[in-house]
Amino acid sequence: MSKDFDDFLREHEENVNKLKKRDKETESDKERARDEFSRDYSRVIYSNSFRRQQGKMQLFAVNGRAFHRNRLTHIFEVAQIVRGIVDYLKKIHLIILI
Repeated sequence: MSKDFDDFLREHEENVNKLKKRDKETESDKERARDEFSRDYSRVIYSNSFRRQQGKMQLFAVNGRAFHRNRLTHIFEVAQIVRGIVDYLKKIHLIILI
């Protein structure tokens, strides 16, 4: 391998090791019974970039009335609608859970 590549690997070794650690479930993860989706969902909800959406405003008009929403509220409203659609599709067996 080239010297540049070796230097790159040494420089980013800590980040690579963090990724490897995530692949292995620890005993505490098993005890909490949280799957990967739940852990990722929590990471997103508590991330700084997600929280910054709270300060971003949207303005839209329906039938001449203006509605103000911040993006964070909008994200949760859309997520609730999507959960409703998924629940409906599960009921009519269009989504097969793995």
